[in-house]
Amino acid sequence: MGYEKLFYNMIVLCSNQCLMIYNKVQIKYILIILLVLPVSAEIVFDWMSKYVNTEKSSLMALTKSSVGYNRFLNRWLQDLLVSKSTVVPNASAAVKNNDNMSKIGQISSEGGVSQPGVAVDSYPIGVAVNPVTKKVYVTNEFSNTLSVISGVTDSKADTISVGSFPYGVAVNPFNDRVYVTNRGSNTVSVIDGPTSTKLSNIIVGNSPVGIAVNPSSNWIYVANINSGTVSVMDGITNKVTDTITVGKAPYGVAVNPVTNKVYVTNIQSNSISVIDGKTNKVTGTITVGNSPVGVSTNTLTNMIYVTNHASNSISVIDGKTNKVTGTITVGNSPVGVSVNPVTNKVYVTNIQSSTVSVIDGKTNRVVNTIIVNPSLGRPKTLGDPVLNMPILVKFPLIASLVAVNSVSNMVYVTNTGSDIVSIIDGNKDKMIVREAFNVNPPNVGDVECNGQPVLSNSSIRISNGTSIVCTANSSHGYIFSSWSGVVDGLTANPIHFTASQYGTLTANFKQTLSLEQYLAIILGPVSVISIIISWVFRNRQRKYLSKYLIIINNAYDTLYKNGEGDDRQQEYLHRLDNVRKEATQLYIKGRISDAHYNVLDKIISDYVEKVNK
Repeated sequence: MGYEKLFYNMIVLCSNQCLMIYNKVQIKYILIILLVLPVSAEIVFDWMSKYVNTEKSSLMALTKSSVGYNRFLNRWLQDLLVSKSTVVPNASAAVKNNDNMSKIGQISSEGGVSQPGVAVDSYPIGVAVNPVTKKVYVTNEFSNTLSVISGVTDSKADTISVGSFPYGVAVNPFNDRVYVTNRGSNTVSVIDGPTSTKLSNIIVGNSPVGIAVNPSSNWIYVANINSGTVSVMDGITNKVTDTITVGKAPYGVAVNPVTNKVYVTNIQSNSISVIDGKTNKVTGTITVGNSPVGVSTNTLTNMIYVTNHASNSISVIDGKTNKVTGTITVGNSPVGVSVNPVTNKVYVTNIQSSTVSVIDGKTNRVVNTIIVNPSLGRPKTLGDPVLNMPILVKFPLIASLVAVNSVSNMVYVTNTGSDIVSIIDGNKDKMIVREAFNVNPPNVGDVECNGQPVLSNSSIRISNGTSIVCTANSSHGYIFSSWSGVVDGLTANPIHFTASQYGTLTANFKQTLSLEQYLAIILGPVSVISIIISWVFRNRQRKYLSKYLIIINNAYDTLYKNGEGDDRQQEYLHRLDNVRKEATQLYIKGRISDAHYNVLDKIISDYVEKVNK
């Protein structure tokens, strides 16, 4: 029984080693062990047979070990199919509304949930779009940089250093030049769009803010808020060719290249200066609401829209008559305004309301209000004590502006308080987020969202607040493990969530047993057991053969070779006949093989023939 226990412990030890290997997901070692076991088992039994009769103990050990192995294998496979993988958390959280729905939001330093947007540098203000190159340019006032956003991927593609406290930005789509006003250094930075390189800094008036380009004449108009003037730059020579005196505290500038008219808002004068682009002379002044700041033109209808910061309204001006034809009430403290002439919609940023008002240009009525990020209430920033200081300055030094890509019908809004740019889909007038999808490890499965297959390492635009149902489908040899990214650590499949931020949804898969591996694990022990049983039977057959050979030889020596008389010979023949009968019975019962039976029968026949001669 000691050797039986030893053999059983060997099988258990092997099972424990397999468990350790499984925990490390090294299945290849298991296959090696299964291949080595048959050879090892036969060597061990050959050694044991020299010292002990192992027939009974071996069979008992095999019975116990096979049961133990089956239990081990069942437990192993069950654990393998349901085991959990460790997911490293990131800076996102899922706030569960119920068992199947979660709303996803990015966590700020204060623990609040932010709105979606493209992250840029500190205090973004100005924004402009080049519809030809599909690039969006954003000035970051406290970083002294210009962020370049790809309108294709909705991600920051480049960052360009400019002057001190950059504010406004404008683009000439014809020559792909970008112009940035630097109110701290009283300059305008000229950027080459294709190379994202600053070409020069042009000195203008005091504290330049608003800027606009006439692409037809290639003239650039810059509003100098502390000088009460507008600087006119030649886009070819990059030199100031004229300076125009306007009202008090000029801020916003807009150009209608069709009529070649320039419109400038004067904050302290509560008026609009109209400049003739041919002569660069002021040809008219239009009284509007209190503290006019933003201005935009509709080149198709020749209507001009002005935001009145202190009146919470929009003044609508007819470009033909230079008269105010209507006033539209919007949100609190409107600043930025931009028109899409194709859809005839007007978008207005209200910095105190943290909203964007959408106006129908046909009816001059607000048809929608979109919530965006606050621009003045800023969360704390970790690590930089300067940026953690409270910001006491207010508009016009801090603002939130807007730009429209009339080709793609996308609207871009700067959010000063959260350092992001919100993107609005003009077709739905809803804020959009871009969700990227990934599979980990690569090429081991796919993801379907709302019934549509999604390519790995791709992204799609989704309206903010859209309910999404995503299902992870595994390939052969893998099973789904968990989700990570915008929904971190969740194991439900399919998963239900509400899109509310930019991010990546990753479906994590883990390796499982393939059919070949499963068959190897099942058939490996079977082969081991079959070899051991075969060895036991062969050993027993050899014992029977040896036993009867000894009986035959002993009888031959004592009864025939050394004996005398017929009685001895007859007794010898009788013993041979008994041996043949016993061998025949063993053969019938399957205790000895054909070969062993034939050997015994041949030996007995030879001795009988020898005696009868």
